[in-house]
Amino acid sequence: MRVRTRGYWLYLIPSILLFLAVIVVPFLMNVGASFTRWSGWARPGGSGSTTTPGC
Repeated sequence: MRVRTRGYWLYLIPSILLFLAVIVVPFLMNVGASFTRWSGWARPGGSGSTTTPGC
């Protein structure tokens, strides 16, 4: 039984890595970028309470 269950990991691990690289990593990068004020050219600056004077 141990030999049969090992076979699907050969297909599952590359698909998980591809899913992480194509879906999860860009999603997390977009979530991080949504908390900045970034035009796409200059360095990103923070937005929110950290840039508000007097807080």
